[in-house]
Amino acid sequence: MTRFLAILLVGLGGLSLGSAPVSARPDVTGATLQNTTTWRGTLDAGSAQVRLEIEITEEPGGKRSGRLKSLDQNNATFELGEIRVTGDSLSFTIPALSASYRGKRRADRSVADGTFAQGGAELPLVLSSAAAAT
Repeated sequence: MTRFLAILLVGLGGLSLGSAPVSARPDVTGATLQNTTTWRGTLDAGSAQVRLEIEITEEPGGKRSGRLKSLDQNNATFELGEIRVTGDSLSFTIPALSASYRGKRRADRSVADGTFAQGGAELPLVLSSAAAAT
């Protein structure tokens, strides 16, 4: 297992992700308008719950960047690699963890049901995003 999953699993058990409220917001950087969507969920790691936050920013022209933050692990933060949002699919990689996420967004696009993969393990993961601007 890679470093992140090992951190999550130390003394905690199995994994699954539930949902929590989140936001989508436009960010203004200079004269450039960026749209940032925050996805959140609570990882059920057996005897402990680990809150995760995934933030994806889309710049004009379609370039995306993002990060994954483990809120209950001293806000450990990892940059996302390849990010794809196409139709009803959402996927991204986390190169530092040799991990990835692949999900299908529901009709209202506010929830993605998917799979977190790392170190040969494939675990169910549900992410929620609110459409409200902040």
